[in-house]
Amino acid sequence: MKVTQESFSGPLPHPEILKGYQQLIPDAPERILRMAEKEQSHRQSAENEMLAQNRRNIEGSISANRRSQILAACAIFALLIAGVFLTRAGYATVGGIIFSTTIIGTASIFITGKLTQRSNTDADRSVGEDK
Repeated sequence: MKVTQESFSGPLPHPEILKGYQQLIPDAPERILRMAEKEQSHRQSAENEMLAQNRRNIEGSISANRRSQILAACAIFALLIAGVFLTRAGYATVGGIIFSTTIIGTASIFITGKLTQRSNTDADRSVGEDK
């Protein structure tokens, strides 16, 4: 007694199976190959579209971050000018409050951002060490 086992893997049927299809339908192998080519082309175009969409999303995010930073810098600058103007106009207490809150607020944003960035980096490292 002889036992043989054959295995075949791939997007297309085994050549012997293609011959069987050809016996039933003469142009079946060509149709099957065309179908596989169309599927591959469709998959590649879908992947390319997904990559292009990801690229657009990243560029949009970067642009939004840049606009936010510019607007924040303008607001800080305006508050500092208001503080100077109020201090020179004789409202030293109000001007001092505007100065101090602007400086403390700006500093806290940068410190909080750095701490968040550092904790995210530490978390990324610990996840990498687990692997």
